[in-house]
Amino acid sequence: MATYAWASSSRTRRHMGGGFEGEGTDYTVLITELPLVAVTGAALPALAYAVLAVLADRWRRAHPHRSDLDR
Repeated sequence: MATYAWASSSRTRRHMGGGFEGEGTDYTVLITELPLVAVTGAALPALAYAVLAVLADRWRRAHPHRSDLDR
């Protein structure tokens, strides 16, 4: 999803030949930006999951169920 958003942005289209007759084409964005976008797109969901897992664990510890207390 992040790669698609990056590829469809006006900034990327301008660098990849969106100018008149290829004017302003800069293919270094493929080397510099694309790997960062791909890594961020992969790492961000994992980070969000980890944060939610920690918050859920804290919530469970703060609000124990009655069945857990009867043991």
